[in-house]
Amino acid sequence: MYSVVIPLHNEEGNIINLIDEIESVFRDSIKKKHEIVLVDDASTDKTAEIISEKMKTYPAIVLLQHNKKAGQSRALKTGIERARFDTIITLDGDGQNNPADIPDMIEGFHKQGKTGLVIGWRQKRQDSGLKTKASRAAFKARQWFLNDDTPDTGCGLKVFNRDLFMAMPFFNHIHRYMPVLTKRFGQPVNSIEISHRARGAGQSNYGNWDRFVVGIMDVIGVRWLMKRYDPTVDVNEL
Repeated sequence: MYSVVIPLHNEEGNIINLIDEIESVFRDSIKKKHEIVLVDDASTDKTAEIISEKMKTYPAIVLLQHNKKAGQSRALKTGIERARFDTIITLDGDGQNNPADIPDMIEGFHKQGKTGLVIGWRQKRQDSGLKTKASRAAFKARQWFLNDDTPDTGCGLKVFNRDLFMAMPFFNHIHRYMPVLTKRFGQPVNSIEISHRARGAGQSNYGNWDRFVVGIMDVIGVRWLMKRYDPTVDVNEL
């Protein structure tokens, strides 16, 4: 049983096609009970209205709404807290992650004993040159300061246990640091090559410069956190 959690902000042009693709994958390939938890992060377009209409024919959908824009990480937290099933699958709401890759991600998760994290490694990125360069710069910073060798920490397509996420100290942009935090918990992290698609409609909610500056600040903060937090202590009751 799986909970698919998707954060959304102004994705009226992408969400229906994404839901239909997920439904098709679960119906034809995975064939397991699931839910799709959609978290509308205070969209100003018709995202919520379109989802509400879709819910009439697809009961697996759960729609949650923020009263103000709180960001991707907070939307993920909202959805994961609400999720009914232990295995969480996350992906971006812009349609750039291909739901057809989900079965391979689940297979990889099962191979590592349903523990830790499986994260996508986007091949042939369909992003702008500036966005790609910003991502590479952030990767170099994470690699240098955090010893994080995960090749694509920014990929939204992930599979992990709900308890793992809930045990992590929450902060904004945590979704980019889940690999290094998972390793800090002594659990495995594996990257699986996946496809990447151009955005079908709308525009990115992130600026390249903002992404770079915030990324540097986050790296420093996560390094500080890791030096002061040991999650691997075992407790025995006598």
